[in-house]
Amino acid sequence: MAADDRVRGLLLAGLTVAALVVGGWWWREAAPAIGPVRPLPSPSPAESMVGQVVLVDPATGRVVDRLETDREDPVIPHQGAGAAQVNPARTVWQDRSHLSPDADPLVRQVDAAPDGRFLLTIGCNGQGTVTVTYSGAYGDESEPLIACPTAAQPFALTASGGPMLVRFTVSGDEVDLNARLASML
Repeated sequence: MAADDRVRGLLLAGLTVAALVVGGWWWREAAPAIGPVRPLPSPSPAESMVGQVVLVDPATGRVVDRLETDREDPVIPHQGAGAAQVNPARTVWQDRSHLSPDADPLVRQVDAAPDGRFLLTIGCNGQGTVTVTYSGAYGDESEPLIACPTAAQPFALTASGGPMLVRFTVSGDEVDLNARLASML
């Protein structure tokens, strides 16, 4: 019986190794294809501010105020009487992708409550043009065309309720996209 146990053990070990090899092959084949990784440009001064809090006007995307702060201290913005309403933003998603004209469009989705306000910021490097389309939001129905390279450009969106989709397509040449959707609280 000891010889039968050894044969069964070897057979079980062989089947385990075969299952691991086939599973690893399947896992690698099922993974999404990605393009070559290129370094992104250094962040803009607004992105690399250390020790500062920046308040952004959600309607225009412009910086309204900069507050010096110690990283250890909590920040509680105070708004004086008669000042414009300013709300801090919370990042919903951020995407840094390499896009090419022959690839599928990049699509990002978020479930948004009706009248939810968002700020979509888009910047890119490369020689192509990025076309941005969205659905599930009120506002300008035009499709912004962003010629790369460009610094980050803001777009204010108001959700109509349900899923809000943002689609990025590229024409011309490859680009490195840097996009961020922030919820205006």
